[in-house]
Amino acid sequence: MMTLGEIYEKAIMMGTAADPRGFEGVKKLLARRKDEYEELPTLKKEEFDLEDLHNPYADSRILLGDHKLTVDKVMAGIDITSAEVVLADSLNKRGSKTIDLLLAHHPVGAPLAALHEVMELQADLMANYGVPINVAEGLMADRISEVQRRFSPRNHNQAVDAARLLGFAIMCTHTITDNLVFDFLEKLFQKHPADTVGDVVKILKAVPEYQEAIRGKAGPIIFAGS
Repeated sequence: MMTLGEIYEKAIMMGTAADPRGFEGVKKLLARRKDEYEELPTLKKEEFDLEDLHNPYADSRILLGDHKLTVDKVMAGIDITSAEVVLADSLNKRGSKTIDLLLAHHPVGAPLAALHEVMELQADLMANYGVPINVAEGLMADRISEVQRRFSPRNHNQAVDAARLLGFAIMCTHTITDNLVFDFLEKLFQKHPADTVGDVVKILKAVPEYQEAIRGKAGPIIFAGS
């Protein structure tokens, strides 16, 4: 078993190792943040999320729970809403589970409101594939602003408040998990080069997780092109 803090640190380490910007790129990002923090006036420093100096992913956080909490069982989901919090509580009461931690992929709470802060990674990713960085940043600017406006007024703490009332630890790992999937697919297509879109789909369909998705009518599908 691991503690909540150990799970969190392990997640950051794995996300950084799989980051398309590379370890040095992430290190430079954290260094820039530290410099920006040092230059802030006192009032702005009080508003600054100090975790940003350690964790490069603002959409991946422990939202509730003591870092020393020993975690026995986890309920993991793409989305953890109030419904999943109540479900976990019901399973615990039935005695069939002893769930300690709710682990979401999509961010909830403050990380959802901060989702736009991690989107600069996508500009770096475009640059890695040959798009001039100034063009990539220009393409992302409007989208980043749109995401910020979209999520700012939402009731993003609903699931977190439900977890607090029912006594669960809750954590989300959004960009961290995305990095791991990116790394997996990057290595997959290096090992099995694809010449056509059809080749890409065929290669994906050989992966067990995508085979499972196909059975649920959610597998790889071509929406544009042939």
